[in-house]
Amino acid sequence: MHNGGGNGHDPYENTAKIRLSERQAQIIVLIAKGEPNRIIAEKLDLSVHTVDAYCRRIYRKFDTASRVTAAVRAAQSQLLPPI
Repeated sequence: MHNGGGNGHDPYENTAKIRLSERQAQIIVLIAKGEPNRIIAEKLDLSVHTVDAYCRRIYRKFDTASRVTAAVRAAQSQLLPPI
């Protein structure tokens, strides 16, 4: 069992309860595939600014500032389709 580094806080504890909007779900899939925001914007016909805003909201939901950590936590929460 992960103990959060001994501080009593498990950063993965609440990931199963996270809900993403349809657009956020589309974006986290592309983040997990390693796509940069510019490509995500092109694929979804959005501005880069809009994608940046979605990413910030996704990071907040997963309590991280990292694309990689957000993608890992999305996978752990079964929010990514199987490969």
